[in-house]
Amino acid sequence: MIERQRLPSCTYHSLHEEDEQLRRDSFAEQPIAILSAHKDIQQVARHVAQGQKSDSPFFVMDVAAVHSQVDLWHDCLPSVKLCYALRCNADPVLAKLLADQNIAFEVANSAELELAKSLIHPQQIIFNCQLLTRKSMKMAGEANVGTIVIESAKQLEDAVQYAPYARIIIALCLGPRSTMGCDMATAEEILERASDLRANVTGVCFHLGAGQDASAYYKALREVRLLFDTALSRYRINLRSIGLGGGFQAAAAADIEYANEDSQFHKLCYVINESLSELFPISQFPQLNAFATPGRFLAAPAFSLCTAVTGKRALDAKLISNDDFDEGIGYVYSTNDGLYGSFGCRLLDCQPQCKPLFEGSGQEHISTVLGPSLEAVDVAQSLVRVRQLRVGEWLLWPNMGAYSIPLDSDRPAPPVFYYAGQDKWSQMTRKCSLYDLDSRSDGASDVESLSDECELALFEDVIVDSPFELQAQQQ
Repeated sequence: MIERQRLPSCTYHSLHEEDEQLRRDSFAEQPIAILSAHKDIQQVARHVAQGQKSDSPFFVMDVAAVHSQVDLWHDCLPSVKLCYALRCNADPVLAKLLADQNIAFEVANSAELELAKSLIHPQQIIFNCQLLTRKSMKMAGEANVGTIVIESAKQLEDAVQYAPYARIIIALCLGPRSTMGCDMATAEEILERASDLRANVTGVCFHLGAGQDASAYYKALREVRLLFDTALSRYRINLRSIGLGGGFQAAAAADIEYANEDSQFHKLCYVINESLSELFPISQFPQLNAFATPGRFLAAPAFSLCTAVTGKRALDAKLISNDDFDEGIGYVYSTNDGLYGSFGCRLLDCQPQCKPLFEGSGQEHISTVLGPSLEAVDVAQSLVRVRQLRVGEWLLWPNMGAYSIPLDSDRPAPPVFYYAGQDKWSQMTRKCSLYDLDSRSDGASDVESLSDECELALFEDVIVDSPFELQAQQQ
């Protein structure tokens, strides 16, 4: 496993500005800048850029935004528990923030598994790897993970052999954009084999992909209900867990659209809530555990990336837009991060959008922003209307927390500047009253901070039900 090289995370104490009231705190062994006055993420990014001695790219993370996203989820989907997929963003502060809110983790490899084990109880971990091997299955079993996701009868047999105490969830392919999971016929074969082996199959999961219409979730849940009925009537297997996958909108909770009950996100939540109530009434499914893995929903809004313009070329606008009706001059810019760095997120349905970090005036031009390599695929943003930029000028890329900071890579990651407003920080520390704030950076896991008796009690509760039952009880 290649260890991802992270430059030391920075602190505002290296930046001096007389009118700025700053103090330093620590979280997950990282320095956090606590601001006495409210500033949005663009204002903070400007402050960081002005203090930079180079034009190297950097991230800014609004720590409080993570809590806002979690609160928004609980308000809109109270019956669907959260599980965070570490492959989306394994930033240490983000992971610790989520762990402290009793959110389960989904992992796909050994590095993610080790990180998850250091933060939460193993029974709260879901092992979901698209290329399951006997080695990886044995690793999951030795780590005592709570749940393993499978999609074939062979994987079921390996799970029973190498992780006999884990709960097993069947991944279903229920949408045209799904890239993993089995069809319904294969799922029934798995259930039949599970009945023969007396395997601990507890539910199913599916992933419809980003930007799906709300009706797609109703159709998928209807298929799941049919499979639940088949499992019970034909194979005497009582399924009780449903995974709704990810792909949920990643806009910030503070966004005015999110406050509007007519927004797409609220409509989606309404359909999911109504579908669960209609298809899985509590009278028939009193122990139903519905969960989702909305990685980009939790991670993206908290991070913004800043890059510098490193090159510039003027062209006919129509050559950039491929539209003969676009007249005038356009510009091709290069920037110092690209597809082989933070913009690898473009390969996973993310569409980064940039704007100048600092205000300016002038006519807007059709432009494109390229990465630092000379390869044709290294495009940060293919088309943007923006005023003419100078070489050396900073670009701000909001909502860049998803799939831009992997846990392992052969390339160094840009540093992250963490900040939070004083009021929000105080509210967050009160929510985490079970943990001593001063000891959060000592590297100890939450489980280790509990007494042996408490840990054993939590473990037994999870074994009886599911990894998400622990989350529900602690909330």
